[in-house]
Amino acid sequence: MIDTLDFPMGATDLAQDGPSTYAHYSLSLTWKAPADTGCQALTGYKFQIFDAPTSSWIDVATQTMYGTTPKGTAGGLTSGILTKLRIVARNAQGYGVPSAPITLTPASRPGSPGAVIVT
Repeated sequence: MIDTLDFPMGATDLAQDGPSTYAHYSLSLTWKAPADTGCQALTGYKFQIFDAPTSSWIDVATQTMYGTTPKGTAGGLTSGILTKLRIVARNAQGYGVPSAPITLTPASRPGSPGAVIVT
């Protein structure tokens, strides 16, 4: 038997974890683990956001494996700003192929109240 060890392929179905998971500076996400894990157990994931001014992907959070349901929170985001995110799986060899990106917007803070009129 020959074992080949490699980096994991991309996770799939990256999505918001339900309509009530918006926060001002983070997004709760779910995804499906890569079908090809590089012949090794996955040890975690990292979230990345696309930084348009530098045209590069920036790490915003790492997610340790908890059970079998891939789920986590990408933090460090800007309230009300459209954000392109992706996730990258890790095994003992290192980080693998990124997922397809998705675009979501963290919740906007409500505006200040108008004039108060006491009657």
